[in-house]
Amino acid sequence: MPELPEVETIVNDLKKRIIGSRIAGFETGFKKAVKYPLPRFKKEITGRRIGSVSRIGKHIVIGLSSGKAMLVHLRMTGHLLVGPVTDWNEHCGHSFQTGKSFIRHRWLLENKSRYALNFSDVRKFGTIKLVDIQDLEKEESIAKLGIDPLSPEFTSKALKALLGVKNVKSTLMDQGKIAGIGNIYASEILYKSKISPEKPGRSLADKDVRRLYGNIKKVLKAAIDKRGTTISDYRDSSGATGKFQESLRVYGREGKKCLNGKCKGRIKRKVIGQRSTFYCPQCQK
Repeated sequence: MPELPEVETIVNDLKKRIIGSRIAGFETGFKKAVKYPLPRFKKEITGRRIGSVSRIGKHIVIGLSSGKAMLVHLRMTGHLLVGPVTDWNEHCGHSFQTGKSFIRHRWLLENKSRYALNFSDVRKFGTIKLVDIQDLEKEESIAKLGIDPLSPEFTSKALKALLGVKNVKSTLMDQGKIAGIGNIYASEILYKSKISPEKPGRSLADKDVRRLYGNIKKVLKAAIDKRGTTISDYRDSSGATGKFQESLRVYGREGKKCLNGKCKGRIKRKVIGQRSTFYCPQCQK
């Protein structure tokens, strides 16, 4: 699933590419993903201009001139791809592994010329909603989210207040506490912080909390700078891969030597919270 850096990369792309455009139409091949009566959805978005694109957690918020917003969640295999308008059944060069087209939805956009915003989704878990912008924070999927780790409100003190009896890896991935951090980045953050993923959060010393806080910011920002991590499915709005996978220190490196030059340990993998966690038992205590 795309995590905060991947979603932020896509949002930054879309800000440059679709804001100001008029929605000329919407097509879907999987109605179930549109969590709004489809005839009303089409009627309420057609003719409207896109005024903003933003991120809340892992959600993409596309604000319209009507005061409504389209709330898009990519889930596991979703992509938002900007490209030319082609025949609905034509392969558009973005079926990255199988050579097949997986466009489930597309918006026809106009801004000097006509083009398309395609929602490609192999596994069809992605969703689209239409909500009132003023009521966005009341939306169930938004209201339950925790603090954004890139927001000014996220401080070392705020992080400490979130740490409890759970192991620190589970806390980092709890979207109700911190919104946007997933499995890849939780492993990388903890390695950089030299903290065991199994350590109870409340047992961390103040200096450890400060180091963890700093590395949450550093790792996420570094991943955004490298346009996300592509392990299998993730692509940006042009269909290009991210580059942060080239900087991964522990994720996916089970059995390999620790990259800390002073360490002779090897990376281990353990399932925590039903997710594979990668760590160095020598460096992370």
